[in-house]
Amino acid sequence: MNVDQYWKNVNLNKELHIAGTYIYDAIFCLEKMKHFCYEDECFSFLYNTSVGIERLEKIVIILLEHNNEIDQEQFEKSLITHNHLELINRIDRITPLTLGKEHIKFLSLLSDFYKSYRYDRYNLPSEIGIDKDQFALISFVSYSLGIEIKISPLFLTNIDKQIRSFLGKIIGKIATQLYTIIRDAKTFTYELRYDSKAAKIFYANEKAFNFIDERICQKEVLVYLMNNQNIDNGWIEFIKSIKPLDLDPGVNIEYIKFLLDIKNDTYGVVDEISQIYEDIGFDKERYEMISLIGDDRVSFEIAEDDDYMN
Repeated sequence: MNVDQYWKNVNLNKELHIAGTYIYDAIFCLEKMKHFCYEDECFSFLYNTSVGIERLEKIVIILLEHNNEIDQEQFEKSLITHNHLELINRIDRITPLTLGKEHIKFLSLLSDFYKSYRYDRYNLPSEIGIDKDQFALISFVSYSLGIEIKISPLFLTNIDKQIRSFLGKIIGKIATQLYTIIRDAKTFTYELRYDSKAAKIFYANEKAFNFIDERICQKEVLVYLMNNQNIDNGWIEFIKSIKPLDLDPGVNIEYIKFLLDIKNDTYGVVDEISQIYEDIGFDKERYEMISLIGDDRVSFEIAEDDDYMN
């Protein structure tokens, strides 16, 4: 394998994993957002999306344009840009894409965000008001879907299934078309580690750009564990052997929400359990037993006399 082959098959494969990770994190951020009220959440979504798409575009451009006859230095300099539209147009001139007006508007939003909006708060504002990146995202969604989005503390527009689906499909179509070009190139750049975030994004096609299936599966597992009385599993028996804390049965729904998403702790599950720990004092044995739950380095077998064996 020569240097050129190593670059395209190995280094760009690493870049593909990086790009996919950023896009995955963007979709996951969107999944967690309840509304557009918080600037940090809007920023995180836009930042991860813009970096992921830009890196993906540059992988495609290298695979499409690079050859031994071009000026390597000039070619590499041409990639030093954060203009998503400029990059997508370079690709489209060689391999026509089927992107609509909304996709182009979104790429323009990402370009503006990465070139200027992401640093805007470091400058003295000309007026007091909404942040530019937050406003641009809200305006794009509001105009595209024909809905009013409010971020007043008294009147909040929730990010519902329609909004998540819309943004997921926008990102999904752009990313999927770019990955198709990578997959069809005569290199091994397209190959992905099966357990990577990038594999979730690029192998699952349109289903990758939401977490609906994962949420359903989480709940199915919870239903299974709570209702199957005949589970012959050392782990289950081990968990049952630990005396439960005296939590509040009146807020079980809050415990389930926290179990499915540790960020969803509006009730204060962590504070409640931390207070119980403080009241009862540190129990080293309990701490060590609880710490083992979910550790795939540990296994249990149920002997006939019900003794546990590591």
